[in-house]
Amino acid sequence: MRFFIFPITTLPNPNPYPFPYSNGVVFLDMLTLKELLNDNIRGSTSIFKDSITLFLSENDPGTIKNGVEKLKETFPVMGLFVNLWIQINNKDTLEGIHNILDNLNKHMMSSFNQVIENAGNQLPNECRIMTISHSSYVRELIINNKEKINIVYCLESAPEFEGKELAILLKENGIDAYVAPDTNYYSSQRSGDPVHEVSGPLTNVTHVIVGSDLISEHFFINKSGTKDLIDLAAERGKNVWILGDDLRFVPNFVPENIPEPFEIIPMRDEYRVFR
Repeated sequence: MRFFIFPITTLPNPNPYPFPYSNGVVFLDMLTLKELLNDNIRGSTSIFKDSITLFLSENDPGTIKNGVEKLKETFPVMGLFVNLWIQINNKDTLEGIHNILDNLNKHMMSSFNQVIENAGNQLPNECRIMTISHSSYVRELIINNKEKINIVYCLESAPEFEGKELAILLKENGIDAYVAPDTNYYSSQRSGDPVHEVSGPLTNVTHVIVGSDLISEHFFINKSGTKDLIDLAAERGKNVWILGDDLRFVPNFVPENIPEPFEIIPMRDEYRVFR
């Protein structure tokens, strides 16, 4: 049986928010707290970075702490906001809070670059990648190492379809990127002319690389659908990589009432974690 992979076409309503790119950071107008709380498309890294920028512009400690608490409540499984709340909860002075925000921002960017560099050094030539959702880590790893990568399959990632957004961005950066359906990794139908005939996207890849919203001792949390994807990939002998950083590591996190669209994924020996 043969299956067809169709190329990306331009989609309506592209993501209006800024993303950190390999050649620097793209800044748009500063986002409001309401916009950050309603952001259900971007990953935790992008939301966190914009929240730090917003809070550093605020001069009232109570307003900052209230905003951080709201973000933690809205995104309870994003380790970045869990750890941010832990650090500023008992701080009362503006200087103390701003110092924490500034240090976390610097540490996050340093960790981000280090993870991208370490994973990039381990990425072989002519690799073929599948991913889910829209992780800043995964995107930047691919863009920074595009000369090593033959093709990228992005699961469309319903219901917000941020996988389509990722595929468009990768395509704009000269990467051979395609959208694949969330539930059947062995077929893909997009508008356009077929450019590849393969036995199925997952069969064709060498690596499945995903981001993480929270990492703990024995599990991590990411977009729903991640567990099925990486479990199947591991069973089929694919390289499974998880990208994150220490700021989203919460060793004693109790996974209760995990909201949609997130899920808990138990760690397996076959998974390789870069953080």
